[in-house]
Amino acid sequence: MVTEAQAGARTEAREAPKAPGWVLGLGLGGFVDGIVLHQILQWHHMLTGMRGSPAITVAGLETNTLADVAFLVLGALLVAGGLALARRPRARAG
Repeated sequence: MVTEAQAGARTEAREAPKAPGWVLGLGLGGFVDGIVLHQILQWHHMLTGMRGSPAITVAGLETNTLADVAFLVLGALLVAGGLALARRPRARAG
């Protein structure tokens, strides 16, 4: 005989957690944006539209590139966090 608690535990075990997918998606989306649009195509930078960081001066490009790198580091941290979250349920299950 299966109790309600056991049935509820089985239902929870079957559901895949959504947080790892969201965190990984944000991180990988940031990578695509940062690498393709910022670095390769140079369509835009993080601070281009802000006063004091024009993309037409060397100092402005240096500031924008530094902000782009900070954005890529944030994306890397999100990917690492998403992978850690995705690994955690497997460790508990077996």
